[in-house]
Amino acid sequence: MSEFLDSVRALAEPKLKDLFDSLPGEFVDGVKEHIDGALGDRLKTALADAATLRYKALTANDPGTAHAYAEGVESALRRVKVMVIAEEIVASQALGNMLIDGFMVALNAAASVGKVLLTTIAEGLVKGAIAGFVPDEGGGGFNPADLFRGA
Repeated sequence: MSEFLDSVRALAEPKLKDLFDSLPGEFVDGVKEHIDGALGDRLKTALADAATLRYKALTANDPGTAHAYAEGVESALRRVKVMVIAEEIVASQALGNMLIDGFMVALNAAASVGKVLLTTIAEGLVKGAIAGFVPDEGGGGFNPADLFRGA
């Protein structure tokens, strides 16, 4: 089973990594009217730490490791919140809280997309394996790499 899960992760990893790597920049670009422009890059970097930890939690090999990374996400976001307020990246503490809460929602949405991707690939691999044993089942030559073309 571990070999199967490794195959699923190997197929999904490039898209998942791209999703979580791009999320902080896209988020900051989306809220740039509410932040001090000069500090936007610092905010992107700080949010990238939380996104990386969320990615690692999603792709962890065991529940204990996933939980540790998930706790790291919360710690990283608390550090970002302190930075946002201390460096006056936003005009008010309330706005800072709203931005951090909004980024957490974005992280959770990205994780949901990632879970769907992992599940879809796993189902495709199983379907392909079934097709390999029983030609009339599983829809024939399923190629999981087709899931990524043009995406």
